[in-house]
Amino acid sequence: MTKKGWLTEFATSAERTDRFLGNDDHPALLAAGLMGEAGSILSELKKEKREREAYPAYRRKMEEEIGDQAYAIDSSHPHR
Repeated sequence: MTKKGWLTEFATSAERTDRFLGNDDHPALLAAGLMGEAGSILSELKKEKREREAYPAYRRKMEEEIGDQAYAIDSSHPHR
């Protein structure tokens, strides 16, 4: 993956895995996904603030949640 083309490659990969494509309620499902992923990010932030050093998985979990949010954002983008 090139530095310059990583987002395009990510978008292409995300489109191949969009199980909601073709559904009449596609936009509503994508909006729900965006909200759900935002909630997951906030939940990880809360755990890190509450647990501090007792939550060593924070960085890995946050990277995963941010990746999920990027996927949700890309999937809802009107480039389709």
